[in-house]
Parts: sequence; C-alpha cells; structure tokens
Amino acid sequence: MTVSARLRQRTTAPDASYQELCSVDSPARSPEEVGPGPENELMLQQLEIYAKEFTRYYWERRRLEKELRDQVEELRLSRQRIVAVEEALRKEIAELLHGRVQTKLVVVWHRLGQCIDLLTTDMTKAKALLPQIRDEIDQIRERDVRQAAHLLHPSVIQIGVLPAVQTLISAYKDYFQIAVNADPQFVQMDNPLDNRIQEEARLIIYRVLEEGLSNIHRHARATAVDINLSVPTDDSLNIAIADNGVGFDVSHTTPGLGLVSIADRVGAGGGAWSIQSAVTCGTRLIVSLPLTATGPGRKSQGLSSRTRVA
Repeated sequence: MTVSARLRQRTTAPDASYQELCSVDSPARSPEEVGPGPENELMLQQLEIYAKEFTRYYWERRRLEKELRDQVEELRLSRQRIVAVEEALRKEIAELLHGRVQTKLVVVWHRLGQCIDLLTTDMTKAKALLPQIRDEIDQIRERDVRQAAHLLHPSVIQIGVLPAVQTLISAYKDYFQIAVNADPQFVQMDNPLDNRIQEEARLIIYRVLEEGLSNIHRHARATAVDINLSVPTDDSLNIAIADNGVGFDVSHTTPGLGLVSIADRVGAGGGAWSIQSAVTCGTRLIVSLPLTATGPGRKSQGLSSRTRVA
C-alpha cells in the first residue's frame, strides 16, 4: 500500500499518529539508512500538506455538525412555538364562542320563547318582537361569527394588503391614532385587480401588523402609531410599525409569544426582522420580506437596542 493510499484510508481517524501515516510496506530502516535524500524531503512535504488538509477537513466537519444540531434544535423549538400559538388561537375562538356568542344565543332563545307565548295572547307585541330578534341574530352573524372566521383566516387579504390593514386598524381607532403610509411602488404592486404580492406574503404582513398593534395596545400606552409599507428594492418589501409609547430596554427583555410568533412567521417566509426600542423612546418593529418565492430563509436579526427611535 502506498503512502497516499494509506493517508486516504486514515483521513476519517483524527487520532492517526504520524508514525502510522509515515509507515510503508518496505523493510524498516534506521534513520542512518534512510538519509536526508530529496525523495524523503518530498515525502515530508506531502505529509505536511495532507496533515493540514486533514485538520481543515476535521474542523470544518465539526462546525457543520454543530450547525446541523443547532438547526435541528431550532426546528424543534419552532414546532413547539407553533403549537403554542395554535393553542392560544383555539382558546381565543373557544372563549368567543362559549362566551359572547353563547350568551347572545341564549338571550335570543329566551326572546323567541316570549314571542311564542305572545302569539296566543298579544299578536301585536309578538309581531313587534320578531324584527328585534331578527336584528340580534344578524348582529351575531355579522360580528361574532365573522370575528371567529377572521381569527382563523382574514379573507380580506385576498383583495390586498392595504384593504386588510384598513380593516385591521379600525379595531384600534378608539385607543390611538394610526397613520398608514405606503410608497407608490407598494400601492402599484398591491393593486386588487392584479396583485403582485404573493398571498402568503400578504398574510405574513397582516399577522405581523396584527401582533404589533395588539402589543402596542396592551403594553405601550401610546397615543400615535405609524405604519410604513415600502418596496426598497425590486426583490423585497419592508414593513415598519412605530409607536410613541413608553418603550423598553431590549437588552433586559425576553421575547414573549407575540414576538416569537412574528419571528417564526417572518422566518418561514424567508424574511428578517428587528425591533428597536428604549425606555421612554417608543418602539419600532421592522420586517423585510422577499417578493420572490418564499421559504425558510434568513435568521431573524433579533432584538437590538438604540437610544432613540426614529
């Protein structure tokens, strides 16, 4: 077996000794017999090259193995977060149906019973009560059932991002002022007649803004919110939502389920996100999404701190 063949055989064994790498299938000779000839010098140079290549290969493999383990762990945690978000959504829908909807249906059922009793005693009152009952049923259908369907999937995004955003911000108009700004290129791409923003990206934008507005309502104590939608390059779009609330120190904050949900959604769409905040300086959430085919992409930029929010 030649030296090069022996080296190839040993590359998977990081503990191979130098003596084993140098051994050949020839009678052992003493250093005096070998001598410092050019052949031996060339062999030592080749062995040194092989050793460097092997070391590089070994540590590169270790690095790739660690990256693979990290990605598997992140995938496991991501699945746990997805399950947690789904369970939170199911709980919200269950509370909506079991609470408001069921209570209103019980009221309607009771009023229908009154109407039945009045049919034999006072037909005029019975006829007057029926339109009221019909209006109550229509309100349940229009508000509560529609809200439950919206929690599962906002169908308005099929029209476009901007109509969906207008529907979304209407729920917060009593709590703070909201200004929505979209650059001309975004407006052109979001044309309902020929929308060039993929529906998957539209849904991500909607969910990000939904979660952002919910966080502002619950935590920021803000009076004004700015939403900016733009297309900075031909292959990406940006979403930014900023408030003038109390802010927080991102270096001492653990992301909650809301931010984790944003990170998972944006990451699944091949995008990136960051959040900038400081105490008394408000908060700014920035998301970048690709306009091309979406898929698992860049890792989120995570939490970053700044002294002042633009």
